[in-house]
Amino acid sequence: MNEQQNTRPILFVDLFNVFTRQYAAHPDMTVNGSQSGGIVGTIKSIANLCNLIKPKAVYVIWESGGSSKRKAIMSEYKGNRNPSSKKLNRFYGEDIPDTEDNKVWQIEVLAKALKSLPVCQVYVKNCEGDDVIAYLQKRKFHNENCVIFSGDKDFYQLLDGRTKIYDPSKKILLNDKYVSLQFGITPQNFALAKAICGDTSDNVPGVKGVGFKTLRKLFPALGLNQDMTIEDIVSQSRARSDEGKGIRSIGLSEDVIRRNWKLVYLDSAMLSSDQIEKIEYAIDNHNPKIEKLTLKNFALEHGLRSLDVDSICVSFMCLTRLSFRPLGEQVG
Repeated sequence: MNEQQNTRPILFVDLFNVFTRQYAAHPDMTVNGSQSGGIVGTIKSIANLCNLIKPKAVYVIWESGGSSKRKAIMSEYKGNRNPSSKKLNRFYGEDIPDTEDNKVWQIEVLAKALKSLPVCQVYVKNCEGDDVIAYLQKRKFHNENCVIFSGDKDFYQLLDGRTKIYDPSKKILLNDKYVSLQFGITPQNFALAKAICGDTSDNVPGVKGVGFKTLRKLFPALGLNQDMTIEDIVSQSRARSDEGKGIRSIGLSEDVIRRNWKLVYLDSAMLSSDQIEKIEYAIDNHNPKIEKLTLKNFALEHGLRSLDVDSICVSFMCLTRLSFRPLGEQVG
């Protein structure tokens, strides 16, 4: 294989994360007056990223129903999320209702539109897209350079020498050095830190009174290039219990930390063998191709007037071309 081709990354798209951002921020409407920012914005954002990093393959990861295994561990997991209860798109006036029906319609149209582009869509019920991406990054493509397209900090734990994250809000590639500088904790210890501190966005309570800032002061080793374990943290906390309330609380919270670790750590452990089979089947049977005419007709049929199909298709030609100019990284 050409050396240049071999260094090109594989792109994983955290679809619902990207879609939700575009649905909330992209001011686009169909010719019939329906909101379509989620569709148009998502396709354009993937195309733009393809122009920047020139991936050799694109995998769009859907999810449905959430992780039944995580819910079994803690029923309140992600119980604080209810996106349909509020108006999401800030660009539209009150006279244009932002309904759950419109959101569902946009998701359905987006899934159909992506079929005309050379991306592999992976859809697995009753699991989280995060776990699918982690499985692909750690197992299926463990020797490949990877880029994860998501604004979700849960993926920070996957950053290493071959894996980066494209943050859509910062519009930069994040690497492992960025996370170490920002949080004082290395990616390899990031899941452990979240297990201790908790994660309010997922409704996961941590050790009371212990946040990232406190934790890295108590355990500077979390910011070094060495793996720390729950056993290391708990045993050291118990041995140093006279140093203050925070460290005593950690030593007394082993059960909470172990439960949280199961909730925040990304790997194939949360996937069943049937789910892994479906992932493998979708990828192994994918035949990437661009169907420009089909996509043009589809855009006309659904009134997607601002979707420039010609330029979109050119952006995805990188999946067959070898020449590219990579995007610069952000390390601090």
